Amino acid sequence: MTEEKLSLLEKWKQKAEELRIQLNLGGKEASEKFNEEKKQIALWAKQSKAKFSAFSSENVTALKTRMEELELQAALAKAETKEEIQDQRSKLNVALANAQDEVRKLKSNTSSEIKELAHKTEEKLDNWRSKFDLLKLQLHLGAMEADEEWEEKKSEVGDKLDELETKLSKAKEDGSKTINNVKEELADAWKSVRAKFTKD
Repeated sequence: MTEEKLSLLEKWKQKAEELRIQLNLGGKEASEKFNEEKKQIALWAKQSKAKFSAFSSENVTALKTRMEELELQAALAKAETKEEIQDQRSKLNVALANAQDEVRKLKSNTSSEIKELAHKTEEKLDNWRSKFDLLKLQLHLGAMEADEEWEEKKSEVGDKLDELETKLSKAKEDGSKTINNVKEELADAWKSVRAKFTKD
């Protein structure tokens, strides 16, 4: 198995583990996690702008503008109440989606060096969007108070995470698949996981 394939599988495994941990957080812990993630996003957006500063093009400028917007949203005061978290999460998700749109544009018509940086940026943005989508579900279903509907949905998402982890194990064992085959299978499994917690 190639180093690239092992690295990819490890990233996906880490992503699944992080979501499983978040899935089991209580209301207060979820609120604290949200505020921690905001700090990480603000720092990451600032660092990403600096990395893209080495390049000049209309698309890079547009992405840096979106990263500034993301950084500003993430730097808002600590969210304390359920309503503040919902409001900030919603605005952050818009900023993340806008940045992701710019990254996709950048990937389609630039040099391979920028494409690689854009690909890594897109992965990170997608990861945060997933975490915030799960937080939305936690808030929407009353995870702050822990109710029956939340427990049912949590079980469904947990089952999908189990399926993803099974695919990760099988992909690690099956050395015959190409990296692109593995990426496609994991992307499909990931869509299935996200679908369970993005439905309102």
